[in-house]
Amino acid sequence: MNQKLVLESIGVGIYTVCIGFAVRYALSSQIKSNIFSYSYSYWFATGFAKHFMGFVFKLHSYYCLKCNGHTCNSSKNPKNPKNPKNPKNPNMKIVSQTTLLNLTVESCIEGLLFVLLSSILVFGFYSLRENVGLLLFIIGFSLHIAAEVVGVHAWFCKNRCSSSTRNMRENT
Repeated sequence: MNQKLVLESIGVGIYTVCIGFAVRYALSSQIKSNIFSYSYSYWFATGFAKHFMGFVFKLHSYYCLKCNGHTCNSSKNPKNPKNPKNPKNPNMKIVSQTTLLNLTVESCIEGLLFVLLSSILVFGFYSLRENVGLLLFIIGFSLHIAAEVVGVHAWFCKNRCSSSTRNMRENT
């Protein structure tokens, strides 16, 4: 595992904690302070919001920048892999594009992964029941590494990065 992936995963873990607490605040009238009252709907909403807001905040375009629109292995593209512009047309940025339907489906999948992983961690490690922030961090951190290892990020680069400035509304 390389250092950059670990640093990215730490950043994703911190982002996940922020999203988790924002969801908790939004659902505060329905959530009691006890960890046992955190329902599957909380974990689903957190995973869904993490993915969906990642697109809204343009975090998904980071992968396109990382991939330079061609491959997630920047060593295969020696032409300044940190340049977010399209090498064929430097006036066009490489951005993440998707339809609202695809974004919603992907967000639902991430929500389900949050439900699954939170269930495993809460029931498997008693001490995590008392620290929702740590649990959120572990989920975000581990899902990010898992997505890299299984090839989800490479698939994303191949299928979601394009040289255009169109926004999501134009794709729906």
